[in-house]
Amino acid sequence: MQTTLGRLGLLALVITLVPGCVIRINADEDHHGSYSKVFGGIDIDRHQHVGDLDSVNGSITLRDDSHAERVETVNGSIRAHDDVGAYSLETTNGSIRAGDNLNIEDSIRTVNGRIEVSEGSVIGHDLETVNGDIDIERTEVRGNVTTVNGDIRIERASVVRGDVIFEEHRHRRHSSDRPVLHISSDSRIEGNLELRQEVRLKIEDGAYIGSIVRYDDR
Repeated sequence: MQTTLGRLGLLALVITLVPGCVIRINADEDHHGSYSKVFGGIDIDRHQHVGDLDSVNGSITLRDDSHAERVETVNGSIRAHDDVGAYSLETTNGSIRAGDNLNIEDSIRTVNGRIEVSEGSVIGHDLETVNGDIDIERTEVRGNVTTVNGDIRIERASVVRGDVIFEEHRHRRHSSDRPVLHISSDSRIEGNLELRQEVRLKIEDGAYIGSIVRYDDR
């Protein structure tokens, strides 16, 4: 995340754009380049193939059947509609929401925001957030799913090939404030469930988990 912030900070120094405007790449235009913004969002229309997308203060939208490389913003959300492909999705302050059939070659990461991925999606590596929930439905995650201060819901025949990790929290929580892990009966965690803090478990009968490692077992 530091690399991302450093690169986007540099963009703020070298790029001058009209504050508040949005870059829109329309379906009837032929664009394959990369796009950067300091103030304002980026909106990629249907069926467009573009390079890297960077914003400092603005959200990024990828509409149906659009494709990009690295998609990164600092203060803004990322919205991917159906059948979207990208190398990675990353934001610092904002949510990441995806429709059906998302295909991510690398990872999805946010610091302050939730992650939602809908059915038919494949994530090549990890899903990570610090302060936010993670919800996946009928999704394959080929790496780990990690949070600190959020709930995780793995539902509707989703598969996590790696571990599900609740990172250590600095302060002991009251029982009502503990994060929640929900795994549906038809979902699978092929790696470990690593509980480095106290977590409320809602695991339905039939759900598969490789093994459970609790924080006090270390």
